[in-house]
Amino acid sequence: MMRIVLGLTVVAAGMLLLAGCHGDGGALRPAVNFKFAEGTTLPSMPDNLPLVISGDTEVDLPDAEDNIASVTWTQSPANAGTFASTHTIGTAWLSADLPAGTRNQAVTLILTITTAKGGKIVAPINLLVSDAASLNPVVAFPAGLDGSTVNEQAGVLLAPTITYVPGDRPLSITWTQAPANMGTFTAPNDQNTGWASGDIAVDTDVILTVKVTTALGGVATQSVTLHIDAQ
Repeated sequence: MMRIVLGLTVVAAGMLLLAGCHGDGGALRPAVNFKFAEGTTLPSMPDNLPLVISGDTEVDLPDAEDNIASVTWTQSPANAGTFASTHTIGTAWLSADLPAGTRNQAVTLILTITTAKGGKIVAPINLLVSDAASLNPVVAFPAGLDGSTVNEQAGVLLAPTITYVPGDRPLSITWTQAPANMGTFTAPNDQNTGWASGDIAVDTDVILTVKVTTALGGVATQSVTLHIDAQ
């Protein structure tokens, strides 16, 4: 058996997907170990981010003296999206824009490889593609917090609820403030954090914003405004 690694310049390898091919007598055997960009989450993905298929993907040929003769990518449905290249194993695929609210539209990317000795490998990647906006989480602050007054240097707990679509999970959470140097977060990358202003000379409003990104490509930001009372 011969293993071929396609040496293209690609991003770091992510998850693996085992595909198969037909060898002697039509038996199905492992043939392709797909590798993807780091952080790729399959089968679900948004319609606004490309799926990057690594050129480090491994192809096993049953005959050590055989070679790859051709590489072809196709898709089903035929107009589901666009490949960066349809004749290299390492490529990227971007979905067509989906109607608002579309969830889990089935798409299959199909890699077909022929060999110099007449062999053929057909390896699918099955995807569930969604309108990106439909994957966004919902962030809500407790009632009464927005517009409330807090004494300078007095701590306040920021504990928003974040609702994710089924099967999704947070990828990053980031807190920011405006003005930028108004105060300090105790946990600027956690869902719940404390915040307190520094010493101020005059009453000032501050806008505290949380940004959430998710594994499926969802993004949400939500802000709360506090009135800081100078003492």
